[in-house]
Amino acid sequence: MTVARRSEAAPRIDVTKTIERARDAWRAGDPDGAEMACRQVLAVWPGQADASYLTGLMAHHYANLDLALAYLRQACQAPRAPAHFFSDFAEMCRLAGLLAEGEQAARRAVELAPDFAAAWNNLGIILQEMLKLNESRLCLERALAFEPANAEALNNLGNTLKRLGLAAEAEKRWNAALAHKPDYAEVYSNLSNLLNDQGEYDRAEAMALKALELSPRLADAHINLVGIATAPIAISTRSAGSTRFSPSRRHTGARSPLGR
Repeated sequence: MTVARRSEAAPRIDVTKTIERARDAWRAGDPDGAEMACRQVLAVWPGQADASYLTGLMAHHYANLDLALAYLRQACQAPRAPAHFFSDFAEMCRLAGLLAEGEQAARRAVELAPDFAAAWNNLGIILQEMLKLNESRLCLERALAFEPANAEALNNLGNTLKRLGLAAEAEKRWNAALAHKPDYAEVYSNLSNLLNDQGEYDRAEAMALKALELSPRLADAHINLVGIATAPIAISTRSAGSTRFSPSRRHTGARSPLGR
């Protein structure tokens, strides 16, 4: 492994204070100041873990996933890289479809911090996408053991349970997620999909409409509404003149990437 060395030609700076300045600028909504401070650190210490990590977060925020992955991967190479570096890197790997690398990073995160709920949640999502559903369930339940009110983990566990064929258990977790986060659009969409599968078309439609009220560009909710409108039983039980739902009139708009 090649060890990065501080540049002898670059001006000397206080690395710790400069990183703190970068963090403060980022928290204060000053991305230019944060980037400048990170660049100063990386100029004198290429690959410095904290500056690489923060630069990766900024790249992700501005939708440059490839650059974010490169910086987070660099940050995680530090001998004392903390658990949250690996957890965030795991999530970025998932977004990029690098599930095996993401799983490895997430497992490293929970190894470093066994009580880190967010890392267990990220590992659970990755395993869900890899169709390792029983392992996914265990990880998400572990996340909830540490943070019972974690709406994201409840939603993700609901998704895993539905894939396992446990619809009633999934619905229970989604309702619990809404109790903690009433404006969680993705959960309403997930409930809409479940209710549609169960033939409860009116309730399914109401849930999908609520999801779109909260997040008008949520692709899953648009898809759910189309599925409800075209379900054979739903069509047969509605009068020919019904105008309760028309995707072309009431829910137009570009689709956005799917949420968790």
